[in-house]
Formats: sequence, C-alpha cells, structure tokens
Amino acid sequence: MNAAQRSYDVWVTGAPREQCERFSTALAERSNMRTHVAEIDWDALRKPRENDERAVDAVLLCVPVPLQTATDVATLGVLVAGCTVPVVVVAEVVGEAARQALCLGGVADVLDTAAATTHDELADVLERALAEWSQHKPIDVAQARLTATLTARVVQQRAVAEFGHFALSHFSLAETLDESVRVVSQVLGVELATVMELEPQGTQLFMRAGTGWRAGTLGRPVVQAQASQAGYTLRREAPVIVEDLRTETRFRPSPLLREHGIVSGISCIIRSPEPARPYGVLGAHTQLKRRFTHDDVNFLQAVGNIVADAVLREQVAQQHQDSEARLRAVIDAAVDGIVVFDEAGSVEMVNPAAERIFGLERGTMVGMRIGECVPELEPHRDPENGGLALGDVGEVIAHKHGDGDFPLEFAVSEATLGTRRVYVCIVRDISERKRAERAIHALNEALATQATEHERTAQRLSELTKQLTEAESRERRRVAYMLHDYFQQILVAAKMANEGVRRDATGKLDERVAAVEKLLDEAISASRDLAVDLFPPVLYDAGLVAALKWLATRMKEQHALEVELEACNGEPGSEELRAFLFQAAGELLLNVVKHGGTSRAWLRFFADDQSFVLEVIDRGVGCDPCSLTELAMKSDVFGLLSIQQRTKLLDGRFEVRSAPGEGFHARLSVPRQSPEMTPRPEPIATSDLEEPALEEDSLPSTRLAPIRVVLVDDHAILRHALAAALDEIEEIELVGEAGDGMDAIEQAKKLHPDVVVMDVSMPRMDGIEATRRIREQLPGIAVVGLSMHEDDGVRRRMLGAGARAYIPKGGPPEALVSAIRRAARTPCASTSSAEGVPRET
Repeated sequence: MNAAQRSYDVWVTGAPREQCERFSTALAERSNMRTHVAEIDWDALRKPRENDERAVDAVLLCVPVPLQTATDVATLGVLVAGCTVPVVVVAEVVGEAARQALCLGGVADVLDTAAATTHDELADVLERALAEWSQHKPIDVAQARLTATLTARVVQQRAVAEFGHFALSHFSLAETLDESVRVVSQVLGVELATVMELEPQGTQLFMRAGTGWRAGTLGRPVVQAQASQAGYTLRREAPVIVEDLRTETRFRPSPLLREHGIVSGISCIIRSPEPARPYGVLGAHTQLKRRFTHDDVNFLQAVGNIVADAVLREQVAQQHQDSEARLRAVIDAAVDGIVVFDEAGSVEMVNPAAERIFGLERGTMVGMRIGECVPELEPHRDPENGGLALGDVGEVIAHKHGDGDFPLEFAVSEATLGTRRVYVCIVRDISERKRAERAIHALNEALATQATEHERTAQRLSELTKQLTEAESRERRRVAYMLHDYFQQILVAAKMANEGVRRDATGKLDERVAAVEKLLDEAISASRDLAVDLFPPVLYDAGLVAALKWLATRMKEQHALEVELEACNGEPGSEELRAFLFQAAGELLLNVVKHGGTSRAWLRFFADDQSFVLEVIDRGVGCDPCSLTELAMKSDVFGLLSIQQRTKLLDGRFEVRSAPGEGFHARLSVPRQSPEMTPRPEPIATSDLEEPALEEDSLPSTRLAPIRVVLVDDHAILRHALAAALDEIEEIELVGEAGDGMDAIEQAKKLHPDVVVMDVSMPRMDGIEATRRIREQLPGIAVVGLSMHEDDGVRRRMLGAGARAYIPKGGPPEALVSAIRRAARTPCASTSSAEGVPRET
C-alpha cells in the first residue's frame, strides 16, 4: 500500500495553540489523515514503534519564534534527533543554511510560515515525508546531540561576547536591559524574556525590560517576591529550571506566567554591589514544553552577570554625576577664587569667591579677557617677561573693580575638556597654602623615596628569605654532620673506653660504669635521632623518593599515621630542591597528624615535562574554607605560609583545598631546574639483604693464624678507640688503618687482610663505593660495615655493595668482634653471589 492508499495519524504540537488547531482542522479534511492536537513525548518517539491504536505516523511541529541562529537549529536538532517518525517543522526560517541544517539534523521537511503556504501544500509535504520516511537513514542520536550541543555552546559564547561588547559601549542601562532580553530570546529560542528588578523593600519585582509580554506589563510591579519562580530563584540564590509549570511544586506560579501560557523556563539572579540585596532576576520562558540544558543555564547566567556589571556602571555613573554636583557646590562654596579661561585668555567660568575678589558679577566677567583683571595671566604673554607659566605660583598686582589695585597670589594649571585646553587659576591670599603645598611636596617626595626604599627592602627580604632557606638547609646538614661526625663519634669512643674499664672493674665501680654506659647509650640514641630528624642521611645517600619512603615509615612509627606513598622513580637535580620538597612533605604530614583527625593520608610525588609535583591528601575532618594565611596560623615549625613563600621563590605554586568533612588537600608544584630527571636506583627489598643468620659457635673454628684486620674510619678518635678495643682480642691482629675509602682500597691491595672494618660516611670516597670496589677487585677479602646510621636504607645499601655484616657504632664491641669472626670464618664469594645479596646498580 502506497502513501496515498493508507491513513495516517498525524500529531500536531507546538505553539501557539490556535495555529496548531487550525492546521489540524485543515489536515483532517484529507480522508487519509487523522489529526490530534497534543503535547508529544519525544523520548517515546525515539523508541521502536509498537502497534497500538494511538501510534504516531508523523508529527507537525509549530515553532512560534524565527529560526535564524545556529542555536535555534541546535535546539530542534536535540529535540528531534533519533525520532522513528518523520517530523515536519512549520516556522519562520531565516536563511537557507538554517533550513539545510535542520534537514541534516533529522527534520523531514521545513515549511516557512513567512511564505504563502496553503493547507494543501502542507498536506502534500506531510504525505511526501511519510512516503520517503522508509528510505530515511536513521540519525546517530548521540552524534546529533553532541553536534547540536557544541554548536549551541559556540553560538551562546559568541552571543555573550557580543552582548558584553554592546554593554561596554552603551552607557544607558535601559538600552543594555532591552538588548539583554532580545539576546536571551533569540539565542535560547524562547518567546518571552524578562529582566525584573527587586524593589528596595524586597517584596515586589518590577519588570524593567521584556520581550513577548502583553502591552502595559513593563515598568510596573508584576510579581510578588514571596511566591513566584523569580522569588524562588532569589531565595535559592541559584539558577532555576522549570520543565513544566503546570506540575510545579517548588513554588506557586505567578499569575503573569499563567496568563501568558508559560510551560517551561529558566531564571537566574542578577547580582548587585550590595551583597545583601540582589538587583533582580533574568528569565527566559516558552509556551512549549522544553528541557533546558546546563549550557542554557550558563549562558543565561553569563548574560545576567553582564547585566549586573551594567547596573554597577550605572550606579557608578550616577555617583559620578552626584560627585560632579557636589564638586560644583564645593567650588561655589570655596573661599578661594577660581577662574577658568581658554587659550585666547577669554574667561569661561568664575565662582562666587572670584566675583568677590575682583568686584565683578559672573555675567560681566564671563567673556572678558583675563588680562583685564590680571595682566600677568595673559596666556600669550612671554613667560620670560613675567607672563603666564603653567604651574607657576606668584604674587601680582590685580585690579578690583571700583576699589583699585590689590596684591594677589595665584596658581595656574592646564586641563583638557574634550578636545580643548583650558587654564584653571586659583586666586587668593595664599601665604598659608604655599607653606602647605611645600609641605605636601616634601611629603610626596618622602613618600616616593619611602616607597622606593620599601620596594628595595621587599626585594632584599625576598633575597634574604631565599638565603635563609638555603642557610637553614645548610645549617641542618651542618648540625647533623657535627652530631654524626663529631659528637656521636666521641660518645662511641667514650663508650668503648668505658667498656674497657668495665671489664677490669668489680663491685660498685662496675655498677657505676654500667650507669655511665647507660647514659652514653641514651646520649648516642638521642643524638642519632636528632641528626636523623635534622637531616636524614637517606635523602642524600639514596635520593628523594627513598627519603619519602623513609618518611612514610617514620610517620607510622612516631605518630601512628598510615601514609600511602605514590612516587615516580626520579629526582630533582638540585640538592636544595630535594631538601625543600622533603621538608615540605614532612610539614604537611605533621599538619595531618595535628589537625586532620585521621590515621591515614596519601603522599604523592611525580613529575611532568615542566614541574615536580608533591601532594598530601587526607579524608579527615577538614575545615571551613579560609585563606592560606589563616590555615597557616594553625601550623608551626615549617608552616604552610612558609611553604607558600618558599614555593614562590622557586616560581612555583602552592594550593590548599579543604572543607568540613571533606578532608585536606595540599598541592605543591615547582618548575624543573634541569631538562632531565636524574634516575635513582630503587631501594633493595629488605628480605633480599638480610645478614647471614649463622651462630658464631656453629662456624668451623679451624683458624690457627690470627684474623688480619684493616680498620677504616675518618674519625681519628673513634678509630683509635676501636683499635684499642680490637688489640685486646688475641685472635685479631690489626694490620692497618685508613681514613677514607680510597686509602682503604690501597691498604687492602697492599696488606691483603682477612677482614676490612669499613665506615660508611667518609670523605673522598664513602664506604659503600669502597666496599663495592674491594669485593670486585679482591673477592677473598670480607668487609664488615660500621656506621653511626641505624637507618635500614643505609644498611641495605652497604649489604648490597657486598659487606658481610653491618654493625652500628653504638652497639657493644662484642658485636663487632663477633661479626669479624663470622666474616673471617665464612668463605667469601664474588659480589654477584655472596650471601645471596644482589649487587646494587
């Protein structure tokens, strides 16, 4: 059966209702068409058609506004995209491009109401659309909606820019308001738009501009603020979208909207300089049922913001006019005489004081030459011969009408009025004022000098802050170095000497020596903890990533804070930058401990092409949004504000976000100081670097010759104490000493000892590198690591280099002796397989 042989159900929808009913009646005259005037469920039309009695064969959509912009086309494109029946649009179409875009977007055909379209032509178009629909290629709904949305967004943004330019170039608020409703109506494709102003009492809204409303609506109170969409918008302080006013429950629709048959709409606040009372509401309304998008809301709010700026400019202009009126009143009330004359010397304005000074009325003085009263003020007179000089202040003889000559002091300045230059002369007995002017001039110079000095001071403070940051880092390292390389070494040496006394002591002396030994242990532990807290050695021995891992462990041990670390395998090239990032991470985690109210935090460190980024996040109690300065008042030690200032010195950014119940998020980013990241080796797993679990008694005791030992330590005091302790052991022979890693290698090659007791931290070459080289070049020599550091990372690196054991210096001498015995009795292998310890690369 072809299109002419079957009957169709045609649904007519849109606005105005009268036009829909007229088209429906005309189409019903065709014997093969049954028409219905009703609203359409567009979502249902996108579903597969079901065989029911109320199935829709075609839709005739009447659009009441002209289709002249891409936004209009985009709006209809979103509406009809994906429909399973043909949709014919009847509207005033401006431009062939809009018509083609509608057809490409899924509309079956478009009839222009501006043309003389007969009812027969309308019926023919519908029948043709029905006949061709079977060959119609379905439109990709998602793609059509995306294209339509992006098109509408571009048009809306362009319209906002053009309206903003219009508002800036027009000083009339009324013109700006009228243009705003025109733009809203055209871009959003609605029949009605309005700007309503809230009266000072806050009970009524006046319509200040509108389009599509009935005559007599503008300029009068039309809406009660307590019960209406506009009032609800004001109370909610946010945009409001109404999909169907007839079923609205959030507020009571105003009579104004009901009278105009409004079905859907959106509204937003127009703010004012007074935070407590907004200017009013901007609204867009349509008689069609429509779903407005977030882009529509953003567009409307952008227009509302421009209107708010125009309101502010209007208020500023009014204030300027008031200021001019006040200025005129001040000039008229001034004690000084004020005379304004042009370049020809013709007087244009005088104030009452000038009238009194010269004894002439304003009408007489205006138009006369200034030289008739004060010859020296003649503009064309040569300044070198006593004539007018701009900015000159002097005393002259003037003439007062009817009262002869009198002394007069004056000051002349130049001003521009439009395209003309004029001179403003102030006349009076100005002896007091001259002194004031001189004082003011001196004060201005002093202020300028002071401002320059303040700028220099600020620059110097910035430089000092940077130097302080570097000095703090250097001082931390210096103090840690002194604690480790001097104080701790002396304590350990004292403890070893005390051990020797204790072995020879008896009775109460033994108890006192034990007490001294306990105190020495506590001093060593305290100084070691202090040195680590000041400057953890892992930061410089293993790099920032390893130091952050150590920090996470430290936080758990000391503060029960579980820190989940995400870090890239890379390092900043600057030692100062690594120290700053490490200190910042520690301070931010302490902030979580003190104020977060949580036992879990996330620490992230990564890098991109431009920056290094450090983040600390928790999901704790959070706090009210406030400035960084206020947050910093809750912190101590390094301080959030200090982090911000130091980040600025590095040309970086420091951001803090927090809200009650939403935790705390700090993000620090600093520019990379080198184009490449310096790779660092990943820390070796502890399980892979355990020392041999051999009991001393379980080793074969077949050695007859003493164990030959070379002692390596850069601290002479401690080295002598260790030598004295080892000399007391009969089976150990101390054959040599060295003060750094390079000397240790030479001594090992020269003396071929059984065991090298190797300090970790030494100048020229540290113990880790020296151990690695000895094990590579002299695999038969065992190495026992010795260090003040009890850090597990340092121990793993020493064992990874090939050491057979790692002994803290603060431990009992017996532990070192036992380690030497085990190392000498255990067969040595190459560093690639010794004790199952993988070499560090």
